[in-house]
Amino acid sequence: MRSQEAEDGAAVKDWWREAGRPGIERFGLTVRSDGEQLAWLDDPEDAWPV
Repeated sequence: MRSQEAEDGAAVKDWWREAGRPGIERFGLTVRSDGEQLAWLDDPEDAWPV
């Protein structure tokens, strides 16, 4: 049985491949004044919490 971390890692790798294997220069991180941290790929409007 695989651990949750291994499953999460596999899902992230699948997402990365489906996104065209973007390089690190295409990722960004926004930290809001309330401390919320958001990661994004190419467009800060399509961010997700980290």
